[in-house]
Amino acid sequence: MLPEQEKIREVVASQLRMEGVELLPEMTFDELELDSLAVLELIMALEEEFDISINDEEFSSAANLGEMSEMILAKMGIE
Repeated sequence: MLPEQEKIREVVASQLRMEGVELLPEMTFDELELDSLAVLELIMALEEEFDISINDEEFSSAANLGEMSEMILAKMGIE
């Protein structure tokens, strides 16, 4: 796992108050039971942490945590 991927996982776990819970790449946002406020707060936390911009359409296109992580890495220029 890349250090950046671990940092993404840490931000997600912290934002969702799920520290100590194993967040798997295949976990969907429905499985995490995120409401619209939680999604907005997560997007804002990721944007701030990684100095990127994520629009709602981009976030919605990610089917799971793994795809969201790949999108963030791509925005950071890490493939």
